[in-house]
Amino acid sequence: MSLDTTNLSILEIAGTPQQQYYASRIIPIRKNGHILLATLLLTNTVLNETLPILFDDIFSKGFISVIVSTALLVLFAEIIPQAIFSKHGLAIGAMFAFPVRILIAIWFVISWPISKFLDYLLGTHTGFTYGVAEFGALLQLHDNSVYDDGTLKHETVNMLQNVLEMQEKYISQIVTPTSNMLMLHSSASLNTSTVLQYLSNGYSHVFVYSNDDKEQLDVLQDDYKFLGVLDLKSLLALEQKEFDVPIGSMKLQPYLTTSSRTPIIEVMNKLLHAENEKLVLVYRTEQDIAIAKQEQDEKLRAIASIRAGAIKKHAKSIKCAVRRLFGSTCPVCHSLSNAMATTVSGSQKLEEGAALESTNDSTTPTMIDSALESDLLGMITTADILNQLSFTRQHLNIQHQDSGHLNAHQNSAKIV
Repeated sequence: MSLDTTNLSILEIAGTPQQQYYASRIIPIRKNGHILLATLLLTNTVLNETLPILFDDIFSKGFISVIVSTALLVLFAEIIPQAIFSKHGLAIGAMFAFPVRILIAIWFVISWPISKFLDYLLGTHTGFTYGVAEFGALLQLHDNSVYDDGTLKHETVNMLQNVLEMQEKYISQIVTPTSNMLMLHSSASLNTSTVLQYLSNGYSHVFVYSNDDKEQLDVLQDDYKFLGVLDLKSLLALEQKEFDVPIGSMKLQPYLTTSSRTPIIEVMNKLLHAENEKLVLVYRTEQDIAIAKQEQDEKLRAIASIRAGAIKKHAKSIKCAVRRLFGSTCPVCHSLSNAMATTVSGSQKLEEGAALESTNDSTTPTMIDSALESDLLGMITTADILNQLSFTRQHLNIQHQDSGHLNAHQNSAKIV
């Protein structure tokens, strides 16, 4: 029973040939943990009750047979087996696999109903599985820079932990905001000096867009569309005559799009399997907004529930009861009540804002937080994703900074 099915499965897949053989013999028995548990306990109970009876015929006094049988059981059925199994459990378990099958067959009539009841009551037996945090801690325990018996290099542990973090974190948490994006109309032209200037300002790509409004090319309207992307560094290799055409006529690189709530690991997988796309535009979709509103509302309700419980608990205290008895106001209850009222008010405002947003046809922002508006958040490149692999664990805890919006009333990207 001390051999977990998860560890056995690992040994069956990646262990030595001998470990694989041992694990393959134990797993079929260990998978049905409840029937195995019932069989072993029934057998142990019978032995515990039978041994004193056998020794009672040898010793004239009953209490001596009880003492001797108890000592033998503790020594040979508990202490010694536990000590041996802690070091050689896999080999011994495989050796006794067939005898245990015989015991299961003997006790099957009794152990099977017990195991089914336990399955119904507790659920079927499954091996222990690790969450992301637990698996990251397990990797940390194998870091040879921290532990002498570690089997993994620190760089390996760091990279694997970063990959695990990518599964839990959304792409919006590492997105390059729109304020750091350069957008040019398809009719614009470039030259070597302007390219060098853009590079010195920290821009790496040019997003080429088209717009039906010919009179306001300097403003990115709601009806814009991206045509493609230009890598500024690659433009340095062009000859001067190649800059004579508008950038919309140049060979533009394609791009991918994704939701702001897409896990980083999924975006990395898309980029690695893309043929020509090396950049992703990150959008906050309507579905993202709905989920964000729901999460905010649930958070406010949870806080209100905790404060309501605190008020109820404090109201039962002697100090609070004495103050109420003499007509005095309890400062703790008063403070908690005000905080709870603020929380409930915030939840109501969130719901009212959602209703107002659904009926408001103008482009003026409502009382809803700007983080709950649908727009373009920014971009992610392949280099940005791969850089996450080399970050230390604390570097991955990036606080999301709300980027500006790319619409008619609020554009923070550099648009030319």
